[in-house]
Amino acid sequence: MKPSACFAVFALSAILSLPARAVTVDGKMMTKTVPSGCALPTAATSFSTADAKANLWFMLSDAAAGGVASSEWRDPNGNVETSIGGPWQALSTAGTFCFHEALTISGGRGASFPGTWTVKVTWNGALLFTLTFRIDKESAISAPVIESGGVRHGATFEPVISANSWVTIYGSNFTTKTRVWAESDFAGNKLPTELEGVRVTINDKPAYIYFISPGQINVLAPDDEVVGTVPVRVITAGGTSAPANVEKRRFAPGFFLFSQENKNPAAVHLDGAFATSPEMLPGTNSRRPKPGDIILLYGTGFGRTNPPIAASDVVSTAAELENAAAVRFGSTRAEVLWAGVAGSGLVQLNVRVPAGLSGNAALTAEVGGASTPAGAVLPLQSGSTPPPSTGAKGKASLKIYEGYRISDGQVVSSSDDTADLTFYPVTRFYVPTPYLGAAERIKEFETKPDPSAISTAEIDSWKNSVEAPAGGYWYLVRSKAGRYYLFHCTSFDNQGKAQSYWQINFEWEEVTPRPWRGDGC
Repeated sequence: MKPSACFAVFALSAILSLPARAVTVDGKMMTKTVPSGCALPTAATSFSTADAKANLWFMLSDAAAGGVASSEWRDPNGNVETSIGGPWQALSTAGTFCFHEALTISGGRGASFPGTWTVKVTWNGALLFTLTFRIDKESAISAPVIESGGVRHGATFEPVISANSWVTIYGSNFTTKTRVWAESDFAGNKLPTELEGVRVTINDKPAYIYFISPGQINVLAPDDEVVGTVPVRVITAGGTSAPANVEKRRFAPGFFLFSQENKNPAAVHLDGAFATSPEMLPGTNSRRPKPGDIILLYGTGFGRTNPPIAASDVVSTAAELENAAAVRFGSTRAEVLWAGVAGSGLVQLNVRVPAGLSGNAALTAEVGGASTPAGAVLPLQSGSTPPPSTGAKGKASLKIYEGYRISDGQVVSSSDDTADLTFYPVTRFYVPTPYLGAAERIKEFETKPDPSAISTAEIDSWKNSVEAPAGGYWYLVRSKAGRYYLFHCTSFDNQGKAQSYWQINFEWEEVTPRPWRGDGC
């Protein structure tokens, strides 16, 4: 047995002749996994017969050269366990050292003797500490089941996969644990093929397991040139699932998405801000990209790299795709500055947003004759030319729970989807807080703003509601129809009545903001 440092070998007679000497125990525990170096592990006091090992870990400081630590393990019957224990090698130098050793449970002695175990640790023959832990019998485990159509692309969730790309598997009885891979699961630079006794094969080759849970597993598909229908199996202590067949292609490109509902692709600006609308990721540093911006898109399933990167290996150096990838915003082809693998199964595409685009752009990528599924939409900043003002003007008077439809000047219910501006309260601690909302974009000004000095790009960054409107304030609004209006709150009060009778009076006119030139100005 070896602690995490270099040691010289001492004769047993020398060990026994050493006097007991003070040493400091800086940490002691049983744990399921031991991290590298002297990093503090996660303590555990109970194990099951399905666990791989029960690890003893402790740290000693002020340890003198020549000192010897020793352990004694006793099973629940009080018998000394001879497969483990005894002295470590004597220390060749003084200092602080970490010690650990493991009792094999699953398939070993630990599983044969469930119950309470005891471990005693001594230093130069004197007792340092005693630990106890339990090993309990694992309840009967059912065989894993992959649901029908349960093998899916890891980004698009389409029923198609490819080599060295992320795959999601749905089913039941996979495991009782939920976790992702940890540093201790790696063997050098090799990705784990097993987590908590859960394994997956794709076309009878081991996949690399990132995430496990009772009903879902995420794996990286192994390298394999075979295309067509291939079997996928999940293997656990409960048995092996029936094979689930899935179509495997050479190329199965797909974008990772911020939201499956809104289909916004996971994209990042060069400064680290998320390249999406602020409403998509509230509370984050997010902004819509504009023409000329360089954004980073992420996906999986884009084929091999040059030079090749083995699926089994940790990606230490990025590598370009072997086949060139094309990216389109609608029908407009974008400039792809770089495309390659930046992490295990993770493809990164550095793309310049084409000129002349605005609004929600349909986003697709192509590689090797295959295309990402339709539906991905990237929200861009508004177009460069706002509609000219018609010179329309009007007045509006709204009470709580009312909305205003600009097109015909009608007051409607605040729940009416045709309302361009709504007046409603949000109750907080029984005090209603008034809001103006339902506008596509809105901002409050204390003094009258000059709309011609405000660009449509700036308006893109505004929110769709404002809190606590006030008499005398101004509100620049972009309606759902994409037209711009300046509202002036001429009065705001509750007319001496209960707060639920708040009334707000407006004068408004249609305006034209400054065109966005596409250069960030």
